[in-house]
Amino acid sequence: MFNNGQPYLLDAYQLLLEMDKEHKRRGGKRSLEFEHKIQTMGEVINLALQDGVLSNEKLPPFYVYGDCKLLSGKAYLEYQKLLYLKWSQDSIAPRCNVRR
Repeated sequence: MFNNGQPYLLDAYQLLLEMDKEHKRRGGKRSLEFEHKIQTMGEVINLALQDGVLSNEKLPPFYVYGDCKLLSGKAYLEYQKLLYLKWSQDSIAPRCNVRR
């Protein structure tokens, strides 16, 4: 991914961490090798940010699903629809730290 002509990995890395966390929450397992690779990737990204090699500007929100490609506010609306569809069909309830 690129932002203003520079390679951009910061948000992509954060997305990977969140997806990994959700995978584990749902009972998924990760090997020690995979965990080490993620940690190493974070260290490489942080060093590159310090050296000014990577862009740390936020990417504009984007949505790509099949042939549909949207930016900014329209992207958020499509993500809301997609999440609603997912949650309405999901057998594992989302955890929102709500106590009953």
